[in-house]
Amino acid sequence: MIQTEYPIPNNETFNVFVNKEMARWNVPGLTVAVVNRAGLVFAGGYGLRDAEGHLPASPRTVFAIGSCTKAFTSFGLGLLVDERKLTWDTPVRDVLPEFRLQDEFASDHATIRDILSHRTGLPRHDLAWFKSADTRKEILARLAHLQPTREFRAEYQYQNIMFMVAGLIIERITGQSWEDFTQTRILNPLGMSQSFLNTADVLRQAEAALPYQVIREQLTRIPFYADGETALGPAGHIQSNVLDMARWLTLQLNDGAMGGADGQRLIQPNTLKETRKPHMPVNDPKVWAYGYEEMGHASYGLGWRLNTYRGKWLAQHSGAIDGFGAHASFMPNAGWGIVALGNNNSTNLPSIVAYNLYDRLLGLDEIPWSERFFQKFMAEKAQEQAEKDALAAGKKPGTQPSHPLAAYAGRYTNAGYGDVTLELRDDGLYMLYNTLGWSLAHHHFDTFTAYNQLFDDTRLVTFSAGPDGAISQAAIKLEPNMAEIEFAKF
Repeated sequence: MIQTEYPIPNNETFNVFVNKEMARWNVPGLTVAVVNRAGLVFAGGYGLRDAEGHLPASPRTVFAIGSCTKAFTSFGLGLLVDERKLTWDTPVRDVLPEFRLQDEFASDHATIRDILSHRTGLPRHDLAWFKSADTRKEILARLAHLQPTREFRAEYQYQNIMFMVAGLIIERITGQSWEDFTQTRILNPLGMSQSFLNTADVLRQAEAALPYQVIREQLTRIPFYADGETALGPAGHIQSNVLDMARWLTLQLNDGAMGGADGQRLIQPNTLKETRKPHMPVNDPKVWAYGYEEMGHASYGLGWRLNTYRGKWLAQHSGAIDGFGAHASFMPNAGWGIVALGNNNSTNLPSIVAYNLYDRLLGLDEIPWSERFFQKFMAEKAQEQAEKDALAAGKKPGTQPSHPLAAYAGRYTNAGYGDVTLELRDDGLYMLYNTLGWSLAHHHFDTFTAYNQLFDDTRLVTFSAGPDGAISQAAIKLEPNMAEIEFAKF
């Protein structure tokens, strides 16, 4: 455990709390850092970065930070705002003329502020890019075919692809890749030498955490998110440790000055403050912390989720990517910042630990966030089980597919989601989408269940025939907020 100062009251009870909650949430390793405007005041490591090898986690251990990356991307655009190469209200199409949404008005009027505050009208559409080897330009070209579920600027809907678009704006203006720009303009000046933009570099480090996920009630080591599948890097692919992230949060607390209030300025204060102004109200009960009186009304800035916490202004973001969970936050007025990184993306433990630390730092009674979140977690599990039970109960017995299994094999395409391939393997159907695979089992009629073992994920696939009687289409439930996505057979 590394520390320069320990401002946390009752530090021994905090250590007991962390270890207890790691066991409750089945998180092998967790690291935590606390900063104030002067810099790092505490950093600690708990548990194991490698559960099989029994290797301990320390503040130097590198974890993926997932969507905490988004604030780096908005910060990068802020650097270009300072250079007067754009404004927050520059229309996206002024920089990327090929940018198209299905909503023509949104295509013409969407600004950088809109895409960074999740108000374009698009739902997540995550499976249009998750585990895809497609390039940023290829995914950009498919945006026009992704269906919106709300009117432009009408409602907050978290949307990762728009941060990829933000990365492309940086690339178009600077001539550098998002990775090179972020490295040279943000990470290097801040001295974040243990922060990485690709997994290959992480695996060469002495202290890289391994990724885990709870699958079928068992903690399971899973593969790293592959470097060849990182078109959405600007939305979530930075990997770092709490010591480096402490530098990032200290910069935030000092409104863009590095190494303390008197340090060299990396970005203008007013530019940075724009990223943490409320730009879109958040009304999302799926966020576990939503709706509690300790959390003031939530909004989204530009790469930060904003609310008050027990009366103090809080800018925060969580992150989850295959096998890792993260939380980064700071209180601009109270002058505290916290980062927590763990190697299990199945939980909200980093946020639980951060909120507990704020309670201690503010000298307030501890809120039972873990118990609250655990109740919501169990309710979600019960809902998932109820949906599985309903699926099984809805199965019509005694039915058969209308065609031999070989007739369903082939390549199917959707203009927004790309290609799906059905193969006949060992007298069964197997579905490949992006780099993920699902085994198909007959459900009833021409509907099959598709099961992905890695993520314990089950989806329905329903086939239909054309006028000639041949199988011509597959409809798959890929976006929770929409009807099935239809793929036409080649």
